[in-house]
Amino acid sequence: RRAVVAGVFVAAIAGTRNGIAAPIAAAGSAGWRLTSPDLYDVRVTEIVLDPRSERTIYVGGYTGGGFRSRAAIFRSDDSGSTWHSIQSGVGGLSLAGLRLNPVDPDVLYAGIYGGGVFKSVDRGENWTRLMVGQLPWVGSLVLDERGPTAKSRLGS
Repeated sequence: RRAVVAGVFVAAIAGTRNGIAAPIAAAGSAGWRLTSPDLYDVRVTEIVLDPRSERTIYVGGYTGGGFRSRAAIFRSDDSGSTWHSIQSGVGGLSLAGLRLNPVDPDVLYAGIYGGGVFKSVDRGENWTRLMVGQLPWVGSLVLDERGPTAKSRLGS
């Protein structure tokens, strides 16, 4: 069931420039509709599902464009009906990667293009910058699925 939900979101994002959408009719429908106005201006680049709850979804991306863009991170606890911003303490141009810690899904990591790498230990409510000035232009973020003691890799 979770794979189908993820597939719908990926297809929805491919079909719209603004936020998360759902099909108007059955699969194969030519039309899509926005399910929540909270994400209207967000260009979604990442979707993460919480392995403990199929109702909890994280999305990230950016608003605006060029050097006026801003990273955007949101969480829904009701399967995408409503979203709230969870980017307190995060700065930068756009989200390059969003990952949950596989051992403790309350811990999230965000790679922000123009901002560096950030960590949250409270489901994204608050963030701390991990690398100040060392890697501000993060292009991708990969978290080792073996757990937090394994090394994570950064790429640009």
